[in-house]
Amino acid sequence: MLTTAQKTALKLDILTNFSTEWNASQIGVIVVAYNTIANPDYFVWKTSVSASEMHEAYVWSEMDSITQLSKWEQFKLMLSQGVLNPSLANVRQGLSDIFSGPGLVNTRNNLIAISKRKATRLEKLLSYKAGVGSENDPDTLDFQGFLTPQDVYEAMS
Repeated sequence: MLTTAQKTALKLDILTNFSTEWNASQIGVIVVAYNTIANPDYFVWKTSVSASEMHEAYVWSEMDSITQLSKWEQFKLMLSQGVLNPSLANVRQGLSDIFSGPGLVNTRNNLIAISKRKATRLEKLLSYKAGVGSENDPDTLDFQGFLTPQDVYEAMS
């Protein structure tokens, strides 16, 4: 469900970029456009990465480079809920700290890579703008999900 501020932003964007479609009652065209991956690509931090995704990102030969058992214990504690939220700065910092050092660079880079994804046009419009949306500086989501025809009608009313 969109907030009032998000509906206002959506309405302005529709009037700017899809006024012809709105005036022609082509709501489906508008919905599809906002639910499509943004062009150009706009990267955001994922809000959920599963433990199994993390395990697939490990370079297991690097695990011996975790020289402090406490770091491994910290990581297991981070994963104890089964998912991580890399959109939180403290989670990203924790991963960076735990997988620090030259012997863990591939694992660290893999974990960072799986912590990002491409945003839809709507998610880009409604993101925090905490990052520039590049692969190296992803943004943080304020809205996650898909636009519905009802959302369009509510925003435009």
